Amino acid sequence: PVTSPEELTALQGQRNPIVAAAIHARMLVFAEARFLWQPFQDGRPGRLFGNQELALLEQPWTNATTGDLLARMLVDADLYGNSYWVKMQERNSAHLMRLDPNRVMVLTGEVNDEQTGRAWGRHLLGYAVMDDNRQEVTMFTPEEVCHFKPLPDPEHDFRGRTWLTTVMSDLEADNE
Repeated sequence: PVTSPEELTALQGQRNPIVAAAIHARMLVFAEARFLWQPFQDGRPGRLFGNQELALLEQPWTNATTGDLLARMLVDADLYGNSYWVKMQERNSAHLMRLDPNRVMVLTGEVNDEQTGRAWGRHLLGYAVMDDNRQEVTMFTPEEVCHFKPLPDPEHDFRGRTWLTTVMSDLEADNE
């Protein structure tokens, strides 16, 4: 059963052949990017280079490449608006683990004026991973999570939104 608007958007988007083709085309281009360093000297860019610090991005999990990571991130962002990743350390190696966007809750708190006590903003507290019953399984601090959200949600400062929300009415009409 569909339990959230994000799941509904993702399911509707995946089932539409035009949307699926757009997601696929975007993913093919995005997944070609590579992570490299570039020094600057006297305001001028130097030669691109890689080093061991980029190893986790070059092989994010067993038998995966940078392209695999970027493809998964963009598909999550296209369908759900957000992609969440945490670094897992096991024995002498590290790998990235994807958190299911349907199960992640962004936790925020109010920022209050010290003199008046009135709220004037919000700040990011962390990320909770929920189970099927919407019960918290685990929590991560903001520093522990790589949160990719290319399209900011105007209703929530710390969440992204899918581009599908802008075409949902057309999508529903096409599907009918």
